[in-house]
Amino acid sequence: MIFKVAEIASITIYRKEKTMSNPDKTNEKLLKTTTKETNVSSVTEIQKIKSPIDLAKTTEKQLTIENIFEKYKDTIRSSTYISPISVPYKPDECCLPITGKFLHQIWGRTYLVEKKNNKLRIKPLNNFTVTDVKECTLVYNNKSGKKPHRYYVVALKNDTGKIEKDVEISYNSKSDVNQFQTAINTLYTGFSMCMKEAEFKTFVEEYISPKVASTATIYTNGGITPDGDFLCENALVTSICIYWADENGYIETGENTYVKLAEASHYLPKLAKSAKSGKQISNELMTNILECWRANIILPLITLGHMVMSIYYEEFIKRYGCPTLLLYGETGTGKSTLVTIGLSIFGLARDALTSGGSTAKSNEYFCSRYNCMNVCIDDVKGETLNSSNFTALVKGAYKGIPRTRMLPYGKGVEYIHICSPLAYSTNESLPDLKEVVNRMNIIEIFGKVFKADKFKYHEVDKDNSDKLKELSLILPELLKYPKDYVIKLYEKNFELLKSNVRDTQNRVIHNIAYAYTGAILLLSISDISIDNLQEQVIAYANAQVEKYENIKTVVDKVLAEIPTLHLLNILEKDKHFRIDKDKINGIDMLQVKFKKDVVISAINKYYSTNKKKQIDESSFLSYAKNHKRYRGNRAIRFDGKVTNAMCFDVTGMEEYIDFGSMIEPMSYQDLQNSIDVTKRNS
Repeated sequence: MIFKVAEIASITIYRKEKTMSNPDKTNEKLLKTTTKETNVSSVTEIQKIKSPIDLAKTTEKQLTIENIFEKYKDTIRSSTYISPISVPYKPDECCLPITGKFLHQIWGRTYLVEKKNNKLRIKPLNNFTVTDVKECTLVYNNKSGKKPHRYYVVALKNDTGKIEKDVEISYNSKSDVNQFQTAINTLYTGFSMCMKEAEFKTFVEEYISPKVASTATIYTNGGITPDGDFLCENALVTSICIYWADENGYIETGENTYVKLAEASHYLPKLAKSAKSGKQISNELMTNILECWRANIILPLITLGHMVMSIYYEEFIKRYGCPTLLLYGETGTGKSTLVTIGLSIFGLARDALTSGGSTAKSNEYFCSRYNCMNVCIDDVKGETLNSSNFTALVKGAYKGIPRTRMLPYGKGVEYIHICSPLAYSTNESLPDLKEVVNRMNIIEIFGKVFKADKFKYHEVDKDNSDKLKELSLILPELLKYPKDYVIKLYEKNFELLKSNVRDTQNRVIHNIAYAYTGAILLLSISDISIDNLQEQVIAYANAQVEKYENIKTVVDKVLAEIPTLHLLNILEKDKHFRIDKDKINGIDMLQVKFKKDVVISAINKYYSTNKKKQIDESSFLSYAKNHKRYRGNRAIRFDGKVTNAMCFDVTGMEEYIDFGSMIEPMSYQDLQNSIDVTKRNS
């Protein structure tokens, strides 16, 4: 009989363990044979080993690990995690793995087998097998910069046939095996295990890794993904189609390829299913809004337009900035209703509304948990709106600037990134800082401007709950608009408003153009046109700019408070401040002159219980230098002493009208002192 060397080598693998205990010598002998076909009977070295026929006969007589387990079945099945058993075996009569320890699965269980002194020590490790394996990658799409985390999601089947799906197994660190073991033993009835780190690693290598049938990408944040799609709890929305999730939340996007939204403690977006198209649903919504808001249609259009533009949040914070939405008005004017509509378009129910009593920092936290959606806070408190934390949050959200905080025990710095814009509703006092207001779309709603009885999308109407849910199908229609198209549309709207609205900073115009762009998208999807819409938007923008320009700065507040505190006998004229009528460049000017420390201290003491009216000295100085009424510093005599004072032109200010008849002429000595101080300062 003729055998190839390769065939001989494969046969010799099944020799007795005593022979295989020194495989190097065997291999050496085999290598001495020629690579050509050889007659075994004529080869001396092969004859010393045994003929292939004899080897085959011997192999047939050898016991495998399966044979041994079946032979001692009753004994082995009686073993426990704390009481392993030993069974005898003869190495010369058995064909077993070379290693001293190995794993073996049988009867739906996994055992650890150890060879020692002609005995097999057998210990159970678990009572289940792995039937399906997904290799998952957890992606932190929250700008945190954390590296992706890999793990397995498996289906388990125990020795009685019970199945558990979607069980997580982390990669092979010691802490992970402990966590997995604890989870198995406590969460899944009928499943148990007892493994050490090395045993677990071997289990993963032999019984999990080879069974990987699919891969899945798990995202921490719902909303826009790095690919520009919109990820919901139950679906992935693309510009082309919708991929629906299975019962376990896995969304198949290709052959054996899945995506999923990670579980979270906060509310997750969910896409509705309906026989209606997104266009039909949008048309019904906008038609109903026109019916209920016709005389004030700009208010809901700017609101909803602003909210749907959050899809493009990342594009705008990179290029222009993204404003915060603030709905302000009386109770019952439809503020919360509009916010709920906006949330519903993104697959969020009213449950996603954050309490108005929440802090600015908690709002910031939620902004890092959603991508390009709206974090909405209902009935926010006035003290929150006027807090320094709120100011910092609005400024940071406008350009997506992260906040930093120190980790405990000196472990470094953590960055909290803002991934979504904010939307608030309130009936309390608005922020009055220009640097906050010009980063917001403030929409004021007062009076009976909303026909609530005809509106079909109230969140409290149980009969219409499906109508709110189905609004999420407008989202796929919005995603069909390319980013470049939306940016060009915005730029067109911005230029339109800029040419018709006076705004020195352009920020208020930008904010309105941003919301107007979203409104145009909604109307386009709905196939609805509104007469004179441009003119209405221009008129609205002019009104908003005027309101913005009338906001008092911290300097305006100080100037207004001086006459008030004078009437209350808290500030004395000529002791704490002076009012002079000076002729500058031939023009009479009424000027108030005071030492800032004295006046600001008096204001803050008087308003000690009202933080909103208190004055920050550093802010005052920053604004004062560029204020249109500031006229520099002068040496002024107060209560017989000459001091350096700040001077402001208050000509035309209503608060100072009564002081016009009380002006006393400046003495020659005061005038000379003022000149001398001016020379020294210059």
